[in-house]
Amino acid sequence: AFLKFLFFLILTLIMVVSAVYINFEIPNKELSILRERSDNARNQAIAQENFKRTLSELIVIANRSDSSSKAMLQSEARPKLDLLRNSSSIDDSSSNNRMNIEVWKMANQFIDTKSKLSDLKDFEGQIRKYKEQISDLQRQLENCQSRVNFNNGN
Repeated sequence: AFLKFLFFLILTLIMVVSAVYINFEIPNKELSILRERSDNARNQAIAQENFKRTLSELIVIANRSDSSSKAMLQSEARPKLDLLRNSSSIDDSSSNNRMNIEVWKMANQFIDTKSKLSDLKDFEGQIRKYKEQISDLQRQLENCQSRVNFNNGN
């Protein structure tokens, strides 16, 4: 009877201890998994905020560049574009990252277009200058033709 009692006591103690262990161990594992996911979500949110802030700064630079030169636009915008590109390579699996890459491509095209537009800013002045050169060359051609005609007439 004593051995039966001892056997069932040990069996009961093992069951109680294992139940308590499982009761505390499984939530700890779940808690660590949830903490990891929470940290990942927080890091992604921080990365998105940094991306949005950098994009806003880039837009301010692009809007300010209407009155500035192409070199100034390139020197101020390229570091921001590099930051956008580098911030979008954190996690390749997220849909936010794919969207950030597409936004970066569009921002890059926008800055390139702004640069080309700044090249064309003084387009009318260049056309006016070329028209003046054409009229000068036409006068010179007429002078040369009149000299040739004058010399041929003698």
